[in-house]
Amino acid sequence: LASWTFYLRHRRRGLALAVTMALMILGVAFPAFLFAPMIDANQLFYEYLRYVSEVSPRMGGSVDPGVTAQLGTHPDVARVIPAIRLGLMVEVPPVNRITTGIHGASEDDIQYLVNLYGMQLEEGRLPRPRSNEIVLSKAIAMNRGLRVGDKVGRPVYGDDIDIPTEMVVVGILSRFPRDPNENDLWAGLASSEYLRSHEFYSSRPVSLFVVPTEGHKSRLDGWLEENIASEQTRVRTYDTLMSGLRQDTWILLLAFAVVESVIAIVAAIALAILSYTFFAQRREEFGILHAMGHSRRWLVLRTVGEAVSVVAVAWLVGAAVCAAGLVYMQANVYAPKGLTLDFFNPAPWLFTLPLPLAVVAVSGGLVAWMLARLDPVSIIERR
Repeated sequence: LASWTFYLRHRRRGLALAVTMALMILGVAFPAFLFAPMIDANQLFYEYLRYVSEVSPRMGGSVDPGVTAQLGTHPDVARVIPAIRLGLMVEVPPVNRITTGIHGASEDDIQYLVNLYGMQLEEGRLPRPRSNEIVLSKAIAMNRGLRVGDKVGRPVYGDDIDIPTEMVVVGILSRFPRDPNENDLWAGLASSEYLRSHEFYSSRPVSLFVVPTEGHKSRLDGWLEENIASEQTRVRTYDTLMSGLRQDTWILLLAFAVVESVIAIVAAIALAILSYTFFAQRREEFGILHAMGHSRRWLVLRTVGEAVSVVAVAWLVGAAVCAAGLVYMQANVYAPKGLTLDFFNPAPWLFTLPLPLAVVAVSGGLVAWMLARLDPVSIIERR
């Protein structure tokens, strides 16, 4: 009378249900894990805002001089660094490409930012003033397969549309996070003197990196958003940007959940029909058990127990295959690009739950409906 006895005696039926369910679990969880780094990449690319806040013009080439004066005199501001942004194309598997920021600054400011970010030169040196040289973090260099002496920008790499001239990589920066919650820093630095003197870059807007005094980052960010942000001036702070990214992520997850719900409904119907066919072939078994004194409720619970047993085995098998595939993808696809799959992200696993729950619910409902119409006496008489 155990719930798993039937499938042990009829292994092909149990195997058919388990394999089908496992493939569906794999089909839902695996893509969700693979596409998660595409969402996380935006957070990685703005990790530098943990250390500075960014003030930039919405129109024109530079921030209003009055705003610059306010920033220079505020007691929570330790330093104001003019910066020019370039966009370097990086790959985010499986199918996406995103630009990460390379910022041009003066020679003194480059050294200051390197120290502020907690970075050090692993190879090479820092860019010289008025030279087409850049220094990249190790994560970016790994993603693009770059070494000291390699070149980026056009025409060397046609997809670097935001860097219309050749730039030479002269240094690789490594970083040891001071906080376990910190991510790898995707950052690069170039000479602002070179960018300002070159015809292709001289008209680009100049942003201001606002460095807070120690321990006053949150207070400074609040002041910037309240007093500096306007129709002419854009303010970027880490907390505000992360809040917007989280909202965008929830929207994407909601859309994925809707798609998953549709898949779960279709799959549940298909598997429920298969389960009902199997249960219909067992009418005599249910009729005899009912005639022996087992209630319809007990029979329904036993059937649900059978479905739960198969679904649990299928989920575990699907999860194990998914985990093995993720380990392979991490080692061979994501790690070489400087990215990491979050195996403990609960969202992809949660997306797999509607599928087995729907199958169990529909299977139990169909069997309950079948048992309500079952006449055990007629079954005994036919035997």
